[in-house]
Amino acid sequence: MNTVERLADQYCRIIRQNVSLADYTTFGIGGPAELLAEADSADVLTAIVRDCRSAGLPVTVMGEGSNVLCSDQGIDGLVVINRCRRLWSDGCKIIAEAGVGLGDLIDFAICNGLAGLEQMAGIPGTVGGAVIGNAGAYGQSVAEKLAQVILLDESGAVFQQGPGELGFGYRTSRLKSSPDIVLRADFLLVPGVPEHLRRCADEIIALREAKLPVNEKCAGSYFKNIEDPTAPYGKVAAGKLLEEAGAKSFCVGQAAVSEKHANVIINRGGARATDVLLLADNMKTAVRAKFGVELEEEVRFLGTPMGRET
Repeated sequence: MNTVERLADQYCRIIRQNVSLADYTTFGIGGPAELLAEADSADVLTAIVRDCRSAGLPVTVMGEGSNVLCSDQGIDGLVVINRCRRLWSDGCKIIAEAGVGLGDLIDFAICNGLAGLEQMAGIPGTVGGAVIGNAGAYGQSVAEKLAQVILLDESGAVFQQGPGELGFGYRTSRLKSSPDIVLRADFLLVPGVPEHLRRCADEIIALREAKLPVNEKCAGSYFKNIEDPTAPYGKVAAGKLLEEAGAKSFCVGQAAVSEKHANVIINRGGARATDVLLLADNMKTAVRAKFGVELEEEVRFLGTPMGRET
């Protein structure tokens, strides 16, 4: 019995072999995970990750599968779908396991009269993904409200770090290129009036739904906005540059730029990761040619290294 078969047998109640990742991503794209586990407790997640890493198998953790593009060839080793969703408060602090939906975290904060996250209403994904990518909108970001994170390192040790140790930047952190896994995040907020916070969140959700293809298979905004201190919120919208560069007419195979928002690539049915990568290259080329600006991906590629698959 090889390592993969042994682990599949050891965790037979929660690990499956050769599972299509297309069913676990909002893009609806992705080949098979060699092993896939859905973990609903931090203890189970930690145990599986430790055993796989001890056996020399790579580990990839996903939440709701937004903001990622999975390789057509799949992902080697173990893919863990983080379903750890405990959520509680302690005064002005909210403690959330990494599998909590970002929307659920924001709703919980609003119901408890805690302000500081409501501007991010409507952003898809989980707390873990939001921390890794420093999610944000309308001048608010996760890093600004984060008190600490609990992490699982490559050796299997659990430890904590504060925001100053996480290398936060615009839509990034050191965790994007680290084997450390987010188990929990603590947020320090301030008192607010629930009715006012709910109104703000609802208005932002309505704005997002008006301009984004919410019913399409996509990963959200594909490229980061461009930093510009003279622009509103210090950013020039990548979608604006893409639209002016004519990208809304672009498609490759069943991957196409959304007619509703030029910074969103949609899967019209049967799109492959290779289609998306080529389409993204065409979009970057168009913006570079018209504006001399180099777009940078916000969506993370998982599996075969970014480039051309064979």
